[in-house]
Amino acid sequence: MQAGFDLGLEEARFSATIAHDVEAMRACLRNDFTFIHSSGRIDDRQSYLDLLGSGTLRYLEMQWSDMRLLARIGPMAQVFSRLDFTADFAGKDVAVSAYIVATWIEEDGAWRVLTVQSSGLPQSH
Repeated sequence: MQAGFDLGLEEARFSATIAHDVEAMRACLRNDFTFIHSSGRIDDRQSYLDLLGSGTLRYLEMQWSDMRLLARIGPMAQVFSRLDFTADFAGKDVAVSAYIVATWIEEDGAWRVLTVQSSGLPQSH
């Protein structure tokens, strides 16, 4: 029997990200995880955890909004949200506004993230 999907899982993922909690992130990411960043960079599970754990990517401020379940099909759930953050990436300050789609998969009674795709929004003038 499949467990229900709770948007609190996605909120917990964002909270672990801003806290740079590598162990919490490791627990919620599948081994075959892929992150496609708004910059076009692609990380697998280990390279993303290394990025957070090394301090190369330090999120300074993060706000998410408009979070909603796009689809729940069998053991798959897709979550949409808007994300606005500032970060230090390899010594450079970055500010990003993006739409995020995260795909979660339920397996053996636990939900874990398979993919995250981020699409950057145009900067306001």
